Amino acid sequence: MTVKEFFAGLEVHNPQYEALWDDMLRHLAVGIGNIRMALDCDVVLGGFLTEFMEPYLPRLKEYVAGRNPFEHDGEYLRLSRFHRHSVPLGVALHYIKDFVETV
Repeated sequence: MTVKEFFAGLEVHNPQYEALWDDMLRHLAVGIGNIRMALDCDVVLGGFLTEFMEPYLPRLKEYVAGRNPFEHDGEYLRLSRFHRHSVPLGVALHYIKDFVETV
Protein backbone atom coordinates (compact mmCIF):
# COMPACT_ATOMS: atom_id res chain seq x y z
CA MET A 1 0.00 0.00 0.00
CA THR A 2 1.19 3.51 -0.68
CA VAL A 3 1.31 6.32 1.86
CA LYS A 4 -1.47 8.09 -0.04
CA GLU A 5 -3.65 4.98 0.15
CA PHE A 6 -3.01 4.71 3.88
CA PHE A 7 -4.01 8.31 4.55
CA ALA A 8 -7.05 7.94 2.28
CA GLY A 9 -8.06 5.03 4.51
CA LEU A 10 -7.62 7.24 7.57
CA GLU A 11 -9.88 9.87 6.03
CA VAL A 12 -12.70 7.32 5.67
CA HIS A 13 -12.07 6.12 9.26
CA ASN A 14 -10.79 2.64 8.52
CA PRO A 15 -10.52 1.23 12.08
CA GLN A 16 -7.37 -0.80 11.39
CA TYR A 17 -5.61 2.19 9.88
CA GLU A 18 -6.75 4.44 12.73
CA ALA A 19 -5.43 2.02 15.35
CA LEU A 20 -2.09 1.72 13.56
CA TRP A 21 -1.80 5.49 13.11
CA ASP A 22 -2.71 6.20 16.73
CA ASP A 23 -0.05 3.72 17.89
CA MET A 24 2.52 5.39 15.63
CA LEU A 25 1.60 8.86 16.97
CA ARG A 26 1.96 7.65 20.55
CA HIS A 27 5.41 6.20 19.84
CA LEU A 28 6.42 9.37 18.00
CA ALA A 29 5.29 11.40 21.02
CA VAL A 30 7.71 9.43 23.21
CA GLY A 31 10.62 10.29 20.91
CA ILE A 32 9.60 13.94 20.67
CA GLY A 33 9.27 14.12 24.45
CA ASN A 34 12.74 12.64 24.88
CA ILE A 35 14.23 15.21 22.51
CA ARG A 36 12.45 18.05 24.31
CA MET A 37 13.55 16.87 27.76
CA ALA A 38 17.16 16.28 26.72
CA LEU A 39 17.73 19.38 24.59
CA ASP A 40 15.03 21.83 25.75
CA CYS A 41 14.47 23.05 22.20
CA ASP A 42 11.64 23.34 19.73
CA VAL A 43 11.06 20.23 17.65
CA VAL A 44 10.38 20.44 13.92
CA LEU A 45 9.22 17.28 12.19
CA GLY A 46 10.33 16.84 8.61
CA GLY A 47 10.20 14.16 5.99
CA PHE A 48 7.68 12.80 3.56
CA LEU A 49 5.00 12.07 6.18
CA THR A 50 4.72 15.72 7.18
CA GLU A 51 2.78 16.55 4.04
CA PHE A 52 -0.02 14.35 5.43
CA MET A 53 0.26 15.15 9.13
CA GLU A 54 -1.32 18.60 9.45
CA PRO A 55 -4.78 17.24 10.42
CA TYR A 56 -3.20 14.98 13.06
CA LEU A 57 -0.85 17.54 14.59
CA PRO A 58 -3.28 18.57 17.38
CA ARG A 59 -3.59 14.96 18.53
CA LEU A 60 0.19 14.49 18.40
CA LYS A 61 0.66 17.68 20.45
CA GLU A 62 -1.86 16.32 22.96
CA TYR A 63 0.11 13.08 23.30
CA VAL A 64 3.38 14.98 23.64
CA ALA A 65 1.92 17.30 26.29
CA GLY A 66 0.53 14.33 28.21
CA ARG A 67 4.04 12.92 28.60
CA ASN A 68 5.69 16.17 29.72
CA PRO A 69 5.39 16.96 33.45
CA PHE A 70 6.76 20.49 32.98
CA GLU A 71 4.65 21.85 30.11
CA HIS A 72 0.95 21.59 29.47
CA ASP A 73 0.93 21.96 25.72
CA GLY A 74 2.95 20.84 22.75
CA GLU A 75 3.32 24.23 21.12
CA TYR A 76 7.05 23.68 20.72
CA LEU A 77 6.24 21.04 18.09
CA ARG A 78 5.90 22.11 14.46
CA LEU A 79 5.88 20.58 11.03
CA SER A 80 8.49 21.52 8.47
CA ARG A 81 7.22 23.54 5.54
CA PHE A 82 9.61 21.73 3.22
CA HIS A 83 8.22 18.20 3.70
CA ARG A 84 10.37 15.84 1.65
CA HIS A 85 13.29 18.23 1.34
CA SER A 86 13.81 19.19 4.98
CA VAL A 87 16.66 16.75 5.65
CA PRO A 88 18.83 17.72 2.65
CA LEU A 89 18.16 21.40 3.33
CA GLY A 90 19.21 20.96 6.95
CA VAL A 91 22.43 19.25 5.88
CA ALA A 92 23.11 21.94 3.29
CA LEU A 93 22.67 24.68 5.90
CA HIS A 94 25.68 23.32 7.78
CA TYR A 95 27.90 23.89 4.73
CA ILE A 96 26.28 27.21 3.88
CA LYS A 97 26.98 28.44 7.42
CA ASP A 98 30.62 27.34 7.12
CA PHE A 99 30.92 29.15 3.79
CA VAL A 100 29.34 32.35 5.08
CA GLU A 101 31.66 32.39 8.07
CA THR A 102 34.70 32.26 5.75
CA VAL A 103 33.55 35.09 3.51
